[in-house]
Amino acid sequence: MGNAYQLTPLAESLAEHAVQALGSADRVFRARSAFDPTRARREFSLVMTDIQLAISIAPAVRHYVVAAGRRRLRPGCGR
Repeated sequence: MGNAYQLTPLAESLAEHAVQALGSADRVFRARSAFDPTRARREFSLVMTDIQLAISIAPAVRHYVVAAGRRRLRPGCGR
């Protein structure tokens, strides 16, 4: 007896809409475009504090230079 629930009339009327909305959201998040990092011509911006930039940018740039392909990197400090 205590393990059952009953939808309210409002919940019953919204149930199908909720299923459709969740299905649409799932399709949005599953959509993927082909991405080849060696051929991509994308620009990425890194926004961080000045101390984060000082600590992390050197190792990141070393890794990036090896894997960059034609991508551009624009480091900068947050405002």
